[in-house]
Amino acid sequence: MKKRIKRNQYKPSILFLFIALLWLIFNESGIMTWYKLKNEQYGLMKSIDVLHNEEILIEEHINKLTNDFDYLEFIAYSRFKMVKPGEKIFRVKDYKNVKQ
Repeated sequence: MKKRIKRNQYKPSILFLFIALLWLIFNESGIMTWYKLKNEQYGLMKSIDVLHNEEILIEEHINKLTNDFDYLEFIAYSRFKMVKPGEKIFRVKDYKNVKQ
């Protein structure tokens, strides 16, 4: 005849497995900490990519400023309203927006 195992015999092992699972999830080097660190790593990698792209754009801008005379003229005129010697500036009023 087979012996029947009582349910009370499994309770300590189930309790032990439950406590071990909780410990694996919530301890210092557990799954929750690993998940938080993975999310932080993903955010940092994204910010590194953004900064790398900004660095490339700035390097291109510096290269154009040092080597491209047409670009330098464009910047001088558009940002600082500089003109070449002998050029005249005419201001035109927009009469549609002027109230009489």
